[in-house]
Amino acid sequence: MSDSPNSPFNAADKDARGVQVDPELKFKYDSSDPAVGADLLAYYKSLLAAPPILVQRRGIAWAIVSRYRDCVEVLRDHKRFSSVNPNLPGTEDFDAFRGVPVMTFVDPPVHTRLRRVAAPSLAVRRIYDLEPRFRAICGAILDGWAGRREIDVVSELAVELPVRVFGFLLDIPERDYELVRSIGAPGKTLYTADFLASRHRYITELVKRRRAQSGGQDLISLAIAAHEAGEKINELELFGMVMVLVTGGISTTADSISGALYQMISRPQLLAQLRANPALAPNLVEENLRYDGPVQTLFRVTTEDVEVGGTPIPARTPVYVVAGAANRDPAVFSNPDEFDIMRDPNDHLGFGEGVHFCIGAAPARLQGKIAIQMMLERFPRLRIAHGWRPQYTVQAFGRGLASLPLRID
Repeated sequence: MSDSPNSPFNAADKDARGVQVDPELKFKYDSSDPAVGADLLAYYKSLLAAPPILVQRRGIAWAIVSRYRDCVEVLRDHKRFSSVNPNLPGTEDFDAFRGVPVMTFVDPPVHTRLRRVAAPSLAVRRIYDLEPRFRAICGAILDGWAGRREIDVVSELAVELPVRVFGFLLDIPERDYELVRSIGAPGKTLYTADFLASRHRYITELVKRRRAQSGGQDLISLAIAAHEAGEKINELELFGMVMVLVTGGISTTADSISGALYQMISRPQLLAQLRANPALAPNLVEENLRYDGPVQTLFRVTTEDVEVGGTPIPARTPVYVVAGAANRDPAVFSNPDEFDIMRDPNDHLGFGEGVHFCIGAAPARLQGKIAIQMMLERFPRLRIAHGWRPQYTVQAFGRGLASLPLRID
């Protein structure tokens, strides 16, 4: 299957197949560097050509692990590779919550306890039972575009859909959606102390109101019920849980939705294939997560001297786990630089691996499917605005499209 030569990502595919491996480039990999985030593939080619390495970053040694099997080994071993931030130079890039206890940066048994409190509200069966409601939310957004000829799908759908979905899951009034939007805005990396304090006041008040009620099915009420059933968490942990779920649930979902739409619309034959069979939308979501998903790098720190892929790594060494490179590992994925929605198996690391596998995977997957299918249904002449070229907002853990202007007339 060949795409139009004018497709913006068709050119990127050809570049991917022709990228020459620079053996020195791997030593310059830094996930927080916007210049790296703008040209990930060249760095990934260099990293995948070698075993794990040690580099100097901000005056200390960091390890970089990028091959698929090495990444899986690290992510599945929370005892030797901790998620607790060691507060070393550079690791603050991965601590958006400034020490507030959140599932992302704790290990079992604390992680297990917090996850059990959050799990009921995001259970796969419950989320998929909410599909009609999620479709209605998406439909209301698209209805608001009546008479428009062009929209920026990043701000006007990819962000807006998860904002409204999480507003619904939190059961808060629409007048408060701006607060949800501000927490989960793509591109926000480190929150100020004042910002966290104001959000803590709001969420604490929500918790008080929910405690005065009973039987609620919103995220906070279900967490309180799990807490009272035995999985005890304190108020600060509950605040952190809400913050991390909203942050992860909006920004990464937004980047996943806009990325999947970009991959589809920039490939005319793929767009035609999805129009003919919208049931393939979940395949598109999964392949985008592998090919260029929102989460590219995960963070760990060694708790003891270890060896990964033949490379010794000392204790208390921060580790870049480059999942984006692992998802391009030719030892696991045939033709890894090809975008293939029929890829099977597709055991990507887009949602992580091990005990920290993304708890919000179900709502993210469902929203991606819905957004793709409803865009196809509503807009038969969907196309990228003339002259646009992709630019990315880069964070320590990944990247997402800064904009994606689409013609919908």
